[in-house]
This record gives sequence, structure tokens and C-alpha cells, in this order.
Amino acid sequence: MSDTTLASRLCEKLRENAGCIFTVPGTQNIGLLNQLTNSQLQVVNASSELGAAFMANGWARKHPKPAVLMTIAGPGITTAISGITEALHDSAPILVIVVEGIDRKRTFDLQKIDLDALLSPVCKEVLCIDSLRDAAALIDRALHTVSSDEPGPVVLRLAAPLLFEKCPESTYQTEVSGGHPELAELARRIKESRKPIVFAGAGASGAAPVLLDIIENGAIPVVTTASGRGTLSDSHPFCLTYDFSFGVGPMLNALLDGSDLILVLGAKLSHNGTGGFSLKLPQERLVRIDTSSIVLEANYPASLSICCDASVALTTLSGLIDDYRSAWTDSELVEKKASLADEAASLAPRPPKLAGLPASEFFSALRAACGRGTTFCTDSGYHQVLTRQYLEVLSPRTLVLPSDFQSMGFGLPAAIGASLADPSSRTTAIIGDGGFLMTATELASAVHLDLNLSVIVLRDEWYGLIRMQQAATFGRTPSTALPNFSVQKYAEAAGAQYFLLDKPTEANWRQLFPRSGVVVAEVPVGKLPGLSAKQAGTAVKEQIRSVLGQDAINSLKKLLGR
Repeated sequence: MSDTTLASRLCEKLRENAGCIFTVPGTQNIGLLNQLTNSQLQVVNASSELGAAFMANGWARKHPKPAVLMTIAGPGITTAISGITEALHDSAPILVIVVEGIDRKRTFDLQKIDLDALLSPVCKEVLCIDSLRDAAALIDRALHTVSSDEPGPVVLRLAAPLLFEKCPESTYQTEVSGGHPELAELARRIKESRKPIVFAGAGASGAAPVLLDIIENGAIPVVTTASGRGTLSDSHPFCLTYDFSFGVGPMLNALLDGSDLILVLGAKLSHNGTGGFSLKLPQERLVRIDTSSIVLEANYPASLSICCDASVALTTLSGLIDDYRSAWTDSELVEKKASLADEAASLAPRPPKLAGLPASEFFSALRAACGRGTTFCTDSGYHQVLTRQYLEVLSPRTLVLPSDFQSMGFGLPAAIGASLADPSSRTTAIIGDGGFLMTATELASAVHLDLNLSVIVLRDEWYGLIRMQQAATFGRTPSTALPNFSVQKYAEAAGAQYFLLDKPTEANWRQLFPRSGVVVAEVPVGKLPGLSAKQAGTAVKEQIRSVLGQDAINSLKKLLGR
């Protein structure tokens, strides 16, 4: 038997196959933390396990290696649940190590919960090391599973008493995938098509260079999901940037209907990725490429499905269709790009002013003030909608946002993780004041780590998106006002620089993007246009409904032909 302990073997495997470790120290994991001090791995202490989970997500979305989240088995793992679930929805590869104490097989034992029942619904797999015989193999299996197929969180349960016992070497072996003969059929279909379209998700981001060659040589337009933004730069004339925050308009669906081939690359076609499933993708013209067979079968059946990494698929395709040119003309694509942008904007409510500027001007100035490689991280809320609508995303994996789980509190800690994953450029968090309140304590973590991080807090003193929904539905906005607090005092208490960005000037933008350090800028948000009128109109409707009843209202609408 090998003299290597389980703790040493785990650290060795993590050093080879994983990245940064995010944690909050606890009684059960002190032994592993002690071992990690000799591993050359970076260990980051967050202020809470929720913050640690979101940091791991930000890291995993930026770095080629998976992140590691380490918690104890009691309140540590329960605090992290929303972050783990977010990672599942975001396809973020995170190895979750849960260190457990001694199982005394007693009722009402300390911090005892059914971990499998708790975690199985929110991760790809739960693996339990409760003996040394298969421990190394389970570690290898966890590290393989976290990034294979559809990436996502994998939980590795680990009994603390086993950490310093001798651990046999791994016997785990992975299957070698075969070729992809379906790519020849796809190449034939592309060559026979006149007006193909590519629909790219986050799974295509690693294939960005070869995708660029294919679409430029073939004059093929690209639409992306929010998570896939930057796979082709928003500024590229063939990128038909379209935000799905408020659904899908007839113009985009007409464009897809007029295409004779729709190639979906690395996109789950989830609720938020399709405007609430309002995107129309005809099966007979739909081809899907994804690493996950489950994804390929979900929501939108295709006439051809290829289980393959997007980079591998496109590299093969590029040699098969190098002489192909579509029937799309440059002028036609320029017109489509402009008209689709107008349609997406028409579906959204009129935005408020930000720091006294129209939202479009604010984000244009922000884009001009920072480098092309700047990574932007958002939270969940109306600020995310504005960012998606008005910020140009120029490079792959430079817009990190919560996907179909939409956890508030995500933005700041995710930006910390993203900054650690890519310290070569500045990371910018764009968050609302509601989301800021949820994980503001992580500012102290950012300062302690001496990160190159800018934090923009859009300050309207409301849960803005919920307020809009309340006003539109009920004509009033209960339970949407935030408690009174000072962004400045939070920033100063954490040791971050602070300034009020109420008049965007060149000097202010320079102040927001210094060469180093953590900077917090508070941006006043103006009144939402039309909100009062919407409230008044809805209130009148509610009053009539309460007097006449819904049946009478429906009869009246029918009589009036409305």
C-alpha cells in the first residue's frame, strides 16, 4: 500500500486538476486546511459560504480549471446551497468538498442532516468517501465529472477521520470518445444552405477563434444567449446582438423562420436563453452541437444532434466548408443587426437615467473608459437588464451573470472569483443596491486579497425589478423599499476607495479604473419613466375588477372586441 495519506493525495489531485479553493474554516475541515498550506494551492477565505460559492462560480466561468468550494457538513453547506444551485444552472464546474465529522449513528447528533437528500437535486453527482479503498478513484471521478458532459457542481463528501490514513492509488479510468461522423453530414447541410444562422451559448466561448474564421469566410450571422455574449464581439457586423430579458419579438422569429439552417452551439436553450421559450426553432432546420446528450434532447428537438465539444466540431468543420459562402449580403446583415436591436429595445420599458445620463450614454462611456479585456459581473435585478441591453461585450467570457437561477448577492463575490482567475485585467462588478446589501461584506475579502476590482453600485433605494412588476400587476409597490444604508460607509469600513459618480467626467472614469486596488462607485439612478402612470392605470383596473368581478370584465372585453 502507498504511504500517501488521503489528505496528501487529495491535495495532489487538486493541484493537478483544479484551481482556487474558496472556503470558510470550520472545525471539521481544519485538518485539510492545514494540509493545503503545503500544496501551493491558493485558499481564499470568504465571509460566508454563500459568498465562497459565488466566488467559485466567478472563477469557474473565467478559468479553464474548475474551482473548489470547501465547507463543513452542517451550516456551512446549507449556507452555500443557493450558490451551488446557481452553478448548476450556470454550467459552472465547481468541486464541492464537504468535510464531515464522526458519524456516531445517533439520533439528534451534532449538525446531522441528510446530505444526499439535500444536495442531489442541486448538483450533478454526490460522491461519498467513507472508506479508503476507493477514495482516490472517487477523487478522480469527481474531478472528471465536474467538467465533462455538461459542466456543473459535483459534491465530494469526505469523512475527516480518514484524512490522515494511508490511501491506495486510484484505479479510475475514463472512456475515450470516438470520432464524430455526423460532422460530415452537417458540412453537407451547410454547403447546401443559402442563409444559415449560428446560435451560440456559453459552451461555444472556447471555440471563439475558429468560429470567427468560419462566420467571416462564410458570411454567417450569429445570435448569442446572454451567457454566450462576447463569443463573437457585439461590435462585429455579423453579430446580431439581441437581449432576451423581455422576450422575443416577431422580427427575430421571422429571421429564424427565413433561415434554412440554424446551428445551435453550446447552448442549453433554457428559459432565459430563449426568452421564456418564445424563440421558434423549427426542428427540420435545427442542428445542435453540445457536449451533453441531455442538453441535446432538451426543449427543442433537432433534426441532427452531435454530442461533441464546440471547438472540436468547428475545427473539423472549418476544413470541410472552407470554400463555402452564404447568400447573406453585408448590407442585409447590417440592416438586420440594426432592426433587431431596435426590436429588442422596443420590448423593454424606457430606462431611467444613470448619473444624470441616458442609460445608453452611460454604458457607452463606461465601455470607452475601460479596456477591451475587462470582465463585467452582474447580480440579479434591473441593473443586469440594463447591462445586457446597453453594454457592448467584446470578448469571450467577459460578461459573467447568474443564468436561470438568478441569485441575488451573486455579483460582488463572483467578480472577486473572476478577478482571481484573471488578474491580468481589471474586473468590474455592476450591481444594484439590493444585491449589494446581500453580500457587501465580501468587500473586505476583496480588499484583503488586494484585487484589481471596480464595483459600480446602481442606487435607486428599491428592489427595482420587483417594484416594476408590483406596479404593473397591482398598481402599488409594497415591500420593495430598501432599508436606509450608506454605500460609502460599507466601502470605507472594508478599506475600499469610494466616490459618488453623479457627474460622469473623464476624471471620474479614471478614478473608477485605477491601476490597482478596490474602488466602489455609487451611481444615482433616476426615476423610472412611466412608473407613476402605470401604477395609476393598474390601480384603476384593480378598482373596477374589485367592483364588477373578473367575469364581468371578461364579458365587457368580449363585447368591445378587445
